[in-house]
Formats: sequence, structure tokens, C-alpha cells
Amino acid sequence: MKNGDLLRMYSTYSVSVHFIRFFLLALITYFSLTQSTLATEHFRVGVYDNPPKVFTTQDGFSTGLYPQLLNAIAKERDWSIEYVNGTWQECLDRLEAGKIDLVVDIAKTIEREKIFDFTIEPVVTNWGVVYALRNFPSLLFRTCKINRLRW
Repeated sequence: MKNGDLLRMYSTYSVSVHFIRFFLLALITYFSLTQSTLATEHFRVGVYDNPPKVFTTQDGFSTGLYPQLLNAIAKERDWSIEYVNGTWQECLDRLEAGKIDLVVDIAKTIEREKIFDFTIEPVVTNWGVVYALRNFPSLLFRTCKINRLRW
């Protein structure tokens, strides 16, 4: 980069990642129940590989940000959690078919809103900054691809 001036901040934006909106709405709903009802609750939770947010260890243990959060809530509320491993699509299919109760780390879309309930607040919000050369075409109102990183 010549004189450190070739790159400049082109666009700063905050993108709210609405992962697990369904998950949080379900938790809020269950928080409104009485403690005696909650003590008998058993939840089947769909998980898939998306580290560090959710993944399964080599010994089959579901972990990551969302399972750890859900486990802490379940312990406090005396819930029983059963994690059901699968692919992303398998989790969505199972949720729609009623074979599982929740899916962690799910983004809100118009199509999914027609089928599932979502929460208002996400657990995680991502933000990013795009840097480009001064003569780079505008990215405003364009779709950009983001490569998936492996942790």
C-alpha cells in the first residue's frame, strides 16, 4: 500500500445478525410459565456445526456459545435438554415437523417468519467494516458475499 493511503474505510455498517430469534422467543415464552410447570419441561434442541457458536465435540458433546447459554438457563429453570445433532437443513426440517422444539443460531428471514416464531433481540450482533481502494465502485444497496471462516 503506497504511503498507507491506498486503503480507506469505504463503508461502515452495523449488521444485526438475528441468529436464534426463534430460540430467544421460545425462552421468553417459557420464562412466563410457573416454576412448577418448568420443572417438568424437556426440550429437544437442534444443533449443527457452526463453531464457535454451536458445534459438537469429538465425543458427541454439544457446546459453543448457544448450548452453554441454554445449559445455564436450563440449570436455573430445572429444564431437561436433549441436543439433536444434524445438518442445518435437517434442523430446520425437524423443527418444522415438530420433531424438535428449538434450533439455536437461526437467522430471521421473511420465509422463516411464516413458519416459525422469532425473538425480538438476538444473542449475538455482528458488525463489520469494509475497506476499499478510493476508486472502488460503490457497494451501497448491493449484495456482498462473505466467506465462511473455520475456527
